[in-house]
Amino acid sequence: MSCNVTSLEAHWDQLVDEEWDLLLIQEARTDPTSWVWKDCARRGWYALQGNPSEEGTTLVAAVSKNGEIGQGQELEGTPPGCTQLFAWYAGGPCTWMIANCYAPADGSAQSKLIASTMIKEAMAHAETRRHAPALVAGDFQYSLQELPAAWAATCSSWNDIGEPAPTSDRAIEPRRIDLMIANEAMQSRLLSHELRSVSYTHLTLPTKRI
Repeated sequence: MSCNVTSLEAHWDQLVDEEWDLLLIQEARTDPTSWVWKDCARRGWYALQGNPSEEGTTLVAAVSKNGEIGQGQELEGTPPGCTQLFAWYAGGPCTWMIANCYAPADGSAQSKLIASTMIKEAMAHAETRRHAPALVAGDFQYSLQELPAAWAATCSSWNDIGEPAPTSDRAIEPRRIDLMIANEAMQSRLLSHELRSVSYTHLTLPTKRI
């Protein structure tokens, strides 16, 4: 499950009750020592925070109810604390590569380039192990078609597995700016997915069959 929460502490109780194996969070806006991370440890869930942002808060994070998360790193050429790249192992024959991203929301030409860089850098990492499932998810502030990275994604057979549904039904013009872009290996393993509104993008992973 991937979602922009605007405040993780405000929405944590709701997220806990959702059905997910791996939760990708954007705009967590928590202190690195927040009670949320202590609650994850109490529940036996593995939480991986991204590097602190320029303001010193956590913007991107991942939580695993099932499976193990490897050590994270940032994508090159992206703002501090706005991306995390890591391996997720939920059983079965392979490890999944996951990129969790939060692009700047100022609407500038530079922010569009940064969003594209996030996608292209993540895809480049995945190409080194192209037979392993890979997912690039997050809030990119633009639809995939609006980004220069769309051409590279199409040429490499990466697809947004949630299209065409919008990720927010509160916008005057509903748009899909929260993306879940999967490579061919992941698409072939995908059993089902569904979307919810308000920047919530759900992906149900068959962890017992990966």
